[in-house]
Amino acid sequence: MSITPLFRWSSGEYAGFLYQGCIFERDGGYLGWVEPNTSAWRTNGHFWGQLVEGCYLMRYDAYPEPSGMVPRIPPIAPMPPSEPGARPGRATVPGWSEAL
Repeated sequence: MSITPLFRWSSGEYAGFLYQGCIFERDGGYLGWVEPNTSAWRTNGHFWGQLVEGCYLMRYDAYPEPSGMVPRIPPIAPMPPSEPGARPGRATVPGWSEAL
């Protein structure tokens, strides 16, 4: 079972995890999914942003929002992993905002 922790860009705080292409909250609640092209989508099919560096959800503010996707059937959530420690926060990148 390969689980990838997700973090907030600016604070480095652990925010959730990615499992089998699905995004989950820290406690295992389903939030959305990531397509193979790294685009991230909310449970309702609205565009969320991009998976950046494999562990951050970011949104390029100047990019027009793509058309919605058909929502997916929520997966069975895995048992949440042990929370990793926070990472160092990062400086804001002009034109980008945190999506998660």
